[in-house]
Amino acid sequence: MTPVFYPYSCDSNERRHFVAFAATLAILIVYGLHAGRNALSDAGIQIPWYFETPTFALVTWGLYRGATQYAWRYGWFRLLFSVHMPDLNGHWTGHLVSSFDPQTQIPCSLNVEQTWDSIGLMFETKGSRSYNGITGISVKTPGGPRIVYEYANVPKVMAANRTMFRHEGTQWLSLSENAEEERTLIGDYYTGRDRQTYGTVQLIRSKPT
Repeated sequence: MTPVFYPYSCDSNERRHFVAFAATLAILIVYGLHAGRNALSDAGIQIPWYFETPTFALVTWGLYRGATQYAWRYGWFRLLFSVHMPDLNGHWTGHLVSSFDPQTQIPCSLNVEQTWDSIGLMFETKGSRSYNGITGISVKTPGGPRIVYEYANVPKVMAANRTMFRHEGTQWLSLSENAEEERTLIGDYYTGRDRQTYGTVQLIRSKPT
């Protein structure tokens, strides 16, 4: 099942700076196209009516869309525009330990689909799936980037008949690299007042996308 995308907040101004750059570049592009069209017309070259000069808003949107969906992940773009937002895309696997049964490590996984301004998270165990809602990423946290999100947990059919029911909670995970240069997410979670459980989570990215 594909995660639902939500816009996420960030404590970096990098996206705002790019919007200002995209708007400036869009002005130059639209002006250049308009001037080129007039020059061709003055030279007696008629441009078909369906090749109209794009609007400023359309060009700005196209530049921002291309950056947020694709370009932000490339090294040259990240260097040029000082992008510090971590790229979390991929499949993460690991385990959690719950206060409900602190002696047991429960296998879990996290699927992340992320753009520069939106993110979808699906956290899964044998008994349930969780989906993110309000999400924030901090790139200025001491020790490395950190993601915090509220989630809605939906039990699978077999688990729903035993101990679990739909509930909400909060999870926060810190990003780092281990000795083998593998990217890891380590953190904690707690559930709402209905369940009142908490625990720890450790994940390693097994397959970037």
